[in-house]
Amino acid sequence: MALQLYRCVRPDLRQHRIPPPPAPLERLHVLEQVESTVGLVLWRALVDVRLWTSAPAERRHLFHAPTDEVRERFALARAETPELAPALGTFALLLQAPELLDAAQVADACAFVHTWADERGLMLTALLFAETAAHAEDDNPARANLAARNARRAMEYDRAGAWHMRAYKLAVRAKNDGEKVWALIGYGAMMKATGRYAEARRFFQRAARAAKGTGRRKEAGMAHHDLMSIAVEMGNFRLAEVHTNAALALYPNDHPRIPALAHDFAFVLLRQHHYTAALSLLERVVSLIRRPEEQAIVLSSLAWAAAGAGRTKRLAEAERTAVELVGIFEDYAPAVFLHLAEGWRACGDWERADRYADAAMLAAQRRKEPHLAREAADLRETIEKRGGAALDAPPAPRTRGVLRDLSTQLRGWKQAPG
Repeated sequence: MALQLYRCVRPDLRQHRIPPPPAPLERLHVLEQVESTVGLVLWRALVDVRLWTSAPAERRHLFHAPTDEVRERFALARAETPELAPALGTFALLLQAPELLDAAQVADACAFVHTWADERGLMLTALLFAETAAHAEDDNPARANLAARNARRAMEYDRAGAWHMRAYKLAVRAKNDGEKVWALIGYGAMMKATGRYAEARRFFQRAARAAKGTGRRKEAGMAHHDLMSIAVEMGNFRLAEVHTNAALALYPNDHPRIPALAHDFAFVLLRQHHYTAALSLLERVVSLIRRPEEQAIVLSSLAWAAAGAGRTKRLAEAERTAVELVGIFEDYAPAVFLHLAEGWRACGDWERADRYADAAMLAAQRRKEPHLAREAADLRETIEKRGGAALDAPPAPRTRGVLRDLSTQLRGWKQAPG
């Protein structure tokens, strides 16, 4: 089980030895995800970058120059996917004149492909290029943290732990306080992903202290955002409000995670049966979330809120789009199905609620999230007993104050470019 993996990768932050990166993944995933000339070129680029990285600098000129066939393949790939032109140019130059490139340039090209793949939901391709960037510039803690985040999204939890540990130690050596904070936040997120909330909380608290101590307000805001999520999972809604206020005060006005913070606070409202209040907030959020996997979770939360507020038509609309998205982008599949099960339970549609609870349990088992599998099993038992949802209730004045501040922030929110 995934929980076992942390016993061998939990970081001992007192040791100074920098751990090695995990062994490379199977590169054929690129060909499976990108079926075209571009896929072939990217697969070959992973091979070439790894060879370039492992070769001593004085021997890199011995690479074979590209044949006419290889040049034509690069040209065709560039025509098929012009947005990848900068990275493809670097990969071509790596074959033509490898001695002209340095580690940062090669890593930048890999990171460019990572971003391209990530934006399209190509999770394994994104992970491969994030890890290859970290291998190319192997002393850069930011590259190691990026690899860790992608490994975590791909449910490669042991790899994520190894990369975060490496990132932390590299950051210590480089005196890079920012990447130390990111490594702590990332490791906490990995603990949270498998339900180890107490341990996750410790890492997030340490990240918040480290960020504040070095004047990194944005990162401190992110740590409090994560602490809010932990608090609501542990049922401490008052503490969740405290951390929400802290995150909102620390985040810059244009921070990209402000809509996500609003969604997560809407979940706090849902857990306390404040359905109408949650629905009002989620209707503001839904148009601000761009990533398809995040749209799925927001829409499922909105469906739950609409059901509790007696808005069955809105429930059905949000359900339809959420299911369409989660069929392709399954990062939050267990939670999406749980929210939809809760929505139909609130409507008294026991059969549909049970189907979603069952789907949530299967998705959680597949994604190695046992805490969500247990939650789905508990919900199925409640549904079998025909246990209805609590009635819609107005939030307390204190909670309304947090809701008002978030709504005001959303009205003026405009994400900074880039």
